[in-house]
Amino acid sequence: MITGASLAIALVNFRTLAWSPLPDAGILPWTAFLALFGTIVPPLLFAKGIPGSAPP
Repeated sequence: MITGASLAIALVNFRTLAWSPLPDAGILPWTAFLALFGTIVPPLLFAKGIPGSAPP
């Protein structure tokens, strides 16, 4: 789902992404934070909370 959403956003905003200068390096810690807590941690915690889904 995340890959599909990323591709859809990239297609819709292609002109802006292709012709804009690179963002400031100050944004990298925020992207790492949002990637970790927005896309990685929630599915892991959800899977851990489902009874019988995780090995003992």
